[in-house]
Amino acid sequence: MNQHTPPDIVLTDESFTCSAFFQPQQLDASIVLANGIIQKHFGGQVIDLVPVRLEVKLIDIWAVSEFIKGEQHDLFLDPETVKLRLTAFLP
Repeated sequence: MNQHTPPDIVLTDESFTCSAFFQPQQLDASIVLANGIIQKHFGGQVIDLVPVRLEVKLIDIWAVSEFIKGEQHDLFLDPETVKLRLTAFLP
């Protein structure tokens, strides 16, 4: 999330959802096929992107950072959540 955050964020008690875009190679082929590919201009280049609806569960957020002049500044970091939740996403 950044200054270009989509205006369609919806908050719930346990999560938030919003529109998001991923490069096709980052997604399963069935998602790419179902959602299609659009092209966006970014930094003088045309990039293929797949639009998706993203849901982020608050229980899975373990870090929040901002970047100032290319340097990362952690605003929130919870290593315990990483240990507890990471295995939920591993094969």
